[in-house]
Amino acid sequence: MMSDRIFVQIAAYRDFELIPTIKDALAQALCPERISFGICWQYANDEELHFIDGLKDIPNCRVATVPAAESCGLGWARSQTEKLWQGERYALQTDAHMRFATGWDTLLIEMLAMCPSQKPVLTAFPPGYHPPRIIVSNFPTGTATGRFAHNGMMTPRAVEDLSNYHAPKSGAFMAGGFMFADARLMQEVPHDPLLYFSATEVAYSVRAWTNGWDIYHPHRVICWHYYYETQEKPRPLNWEDNQDWYQRHIISEQRFRQILQMEPMTEDFGIYGLGNVRSLTDYEAFAGVSFRNWQQYIKDEQQRAMQLLSGCLQVYFDETVSDRLQSLLNDDKDYSRLVQIDWQYFVHVASELGVLSLAYWSLNKTAPHLVPESTLRELQQYYYANALRNRSHSQVLLHLLNQLATAQVTAININEPALAALVDGDLSLWPFQTLDLWIAARDRATATEILTAAGYQPGEIWQLGQQSFTHPQRAVKIELHWQLLGWEWQTERLCKVELENHTIQTLPPRDYLLLLCISAAKIGWERSLLKVYQIAALLARYPSQPWEDLLQQAEQMTAKEAFLTGIWLTNQCFKTALPTAVTQCLETMPEISAITIPWLGASES
Repeated sequence: MMSDRIFVQIAAYRDFELIPTIKDALAQALCPERISFGICWQYANDEELHFIDGLKDIPNCRVATVPAAESCGLGWARSQTEKLWQGERYALQTDAHMRFATGWDTLLIEMLAMCPSQKPVLTAFPPGYHPPRIIVSNFPTGTATGRFAHNGMMTPRAVEDLSNYHAPKSGAFMAGGFMFADARLMQEVPHDPLLYFSATEVAYSVRAWTNGWDIYHPHRVICWHYYYETQEKPRPLNWEDNQDWYQRHIISEQRFRQILQMEPMTEDFGIYGLGNVRSLTDYEAFAGVSFRNWQQYIKDEQQRAMQLLSGCLQVYFDETVSDRLQSLLNDDKDYSRLVQIDWQYFVHVASELGVLSLAYWSLNKTAPHLVPESTLRELQQYYYANALRNRSHSQVLLHLLNQLATAQVTAININEPALAALVDGDLSLWPFQTLDLWIAARDRATATEILTAAGYQPGEIWQLGQQSFTHPQRAVKIELHWQLLGWEWQTERLCKVELENHTIQTLPPRDYLLLLCISAAKIGWERSLLKVYQIAALLARYPSQPWEDLLQQAEQMTAKEAFLTGIWLTNQCFKTALPTAVTQCLETMPEISAITIPWLGASES
């Protein structure tokens, strides 16, 4: 075996950073003569095939060329590079888009010798660069457990600045774009050609560790990786070029789960299975993870997301909740925690429940620096887009109300625009998806004529006393009501609010309480977190209500259970006071307090 030669193995998929990467590796090496390359070049056409002609003048550069249509994924391509090894002592697995530190070859050999192990591997997620050689970040990091996806896949993440360490730090996970070890690693733990892409790093980490290899993270920066963060020059990807990629992906996922005993094994994986020097149980104890419990991790992370969402809404009513929010967010920054906030789930649920703007408002007010930058940016973009949309819809509403008033039709807005004006005047916190107008039954024909003349097209009447109108150029939908909960049309019952510097009429708070509870019960409480929040906001602004009269009215409308459920949920979620009359009624209806809703459980945690 060549005493100090380094075999650099690169799986390159149509990547035009390949030649700059190789040239930089040679230019920055203290002893370039000891470097050899094994490259699996996957190309799409003749032009790409001949791109690597630029490597002909580089000594010890071995290339396997493969048409992109015949490529079987990352694990397969890396297994091809292993076949190009010719006895070099060390092996460096890296990507085709890298830049290297001066003297990287000597640094790696020296740091490998510093590791207190007979079989060490140096690995890390390198900091970033932009071509041609613009360094984006410049500190070494370790790795930690990542988040389990719905299919059981898990990608490690970069954590902790290791700049102050004096030797490589022990770790549990490898990064496929940078691994350096004695070349025996390739022989003892060859790459599995059937692992397509997302499963490769974790599976390889566990296989290597159970074969007796110890993982270390360099305390000095050895190289930089191009993460393609900009959209200027997107890199071609295997799954974009190959129609059968999904079948390979599914097979790979199943193989990953079976190798790590996340599901029953259906075959013997042989050399691609786990080693017998140390057990999977030993690895799990060392890494602080249980692959068998991956589904529980997902549930726990979603629960933390729901706890955060609940806290975000509670901040509006109780600023002391900010401390709990910050604690939850600070915990998420602790890389040693396995269960963290599932931010993707947080955004999804907040969007589905109509509280995305409220979530942003709370997080931005409480601790924006603790929210992942990409998530905060996504929430912020939605918040401002929603605010602009709501103002536009409010202007549409005011224009329609004016047109109707000119025709002697009194129309009352009975949903979000007027409700927001009634509560606090902030039009940015709730989505205005429809404009609901209540009119006297006698004015239905006139109102329909005015809406039609304005370009709105009437839909079918699906509910008694209600009709939808849509406009081909406007996103907002009009819901026209001439019957509302059996209430008699009485303008005397109305109150006035200010909307965009205009005075309009709307329902009084007591009527909104009934309307919101009945509406939420109709669409389902599990989908009505926003309405429960709106009930709480009304009670915070108008705490004195005629509770006996409201309960009697709800009973007459056969809506007593809906009303009590809404008030009880508001108390459970937002700690609003339960009036004595409501408490007494709840004691006779225990089924209400037994209700099970995902977001309710989060608020109690």
